[in-house]
Amino acid sequence: VLNVVNAYLQLIFNREILKVSTLQTEATEKEIFRLEKLVKNGSVPEVQILDMQARLMSEKSTKTQNENQLELAKINLLQLLNISITNDQLIELNPLLLDTFSLNTI
Repeated sequence: VLNVVNAYLQLIFNREILKVSTLQTEATEKEIFRLEKLVKNGSVPEVQILDMQARLMSEKSTKTQNENQLELAKINLLQLLNISITNDQLIELNPLLLDTFSLNTI
């Protein structure tokens, strides 16, 4: 039972980490847009955009890693619950998984 609870909490944790990664990526994209305007006006050097674009690529990589960690956490929980499921079913399950389980039912 503790393994299932731990797996469920890990899944929730990974979901929240992914949300943070998504928000950070969106914020960096907005910052790049803002910097592009400033570069056009001559207020800041173009190198700042390049630095920010490099940061965005790093954040996108981190976001992809977090997406993978979330999927692994889902698979781990399903395995602990002895639920067999295919990849296609896992994709369909994504929005439903966290709504289906709650700490009260485990």
